[in-house]
Amino acid sequence: MKTCFILFLIQLASFSSFTQVDTEKKPLNSRFKLHVDSIERKITVNKWGTDSTYLLNYTVTNLSADTLIYITNSCFYYNHFPLQVGKLEFDINPEGGCVANAMTPHSIAPGESFHKTEWITAANLHLLTKGEWTAVLSIPLVNHEEKTYRIDGRSFVKNSEPLTAVSQTKIVETIINNKKRKKSNT
Repeated sequence: MKTCFILFLIQLASFSSFTQVDTEKKPLNSRFKLHVDSIERKITVNKWGTDSTYLLNYTVTNLSADTLIYITNSCFYYNHFPLQVGKLEFDINPEGGCVANAMTPHSIAPGESFHKTEWITAANLHLLTKGEWTAVLSIPLVNHEEKTYRIDGRSFVKNSEPLTAVSQTKIVETIINNKKRKKSNT
């Protein structure tokens, strides 16, 4: 009887050790793949002057066997992250203020991708030059709920994990000329 009880305890202990292996947390880069598609400088020429805005185009692919939720924000400073293009380093979307943040969930099925175009700011983005460059982007994600991840790069958030991409990307430039042309009198 004593031997049967000891065998029962050994079996019970072995089952719990297998469950510990199954629940081990996988790295974020094994669930998602991030790719920087392009960075666009949009130059708008108006009668009163010239304005430049910058857009980051990236793709997130679900590498897992489960459908994952990727949550984006309307407030730019929630989307605070480092970006390196060639040898230039950028502190994208530094801290700021926002009245209300709207979170938008994007459901990504296994093997599927989600494309995002995001307005970005940084003090030295004007240093970017057209061409193809190696870009390193690290987007901080928080495991919001099971299979749900949200971008949150605010400085006080401590439980974020970086989703990192090293990829070839193009820096492109679009010029929009809004100057009115003079009418000819002929």
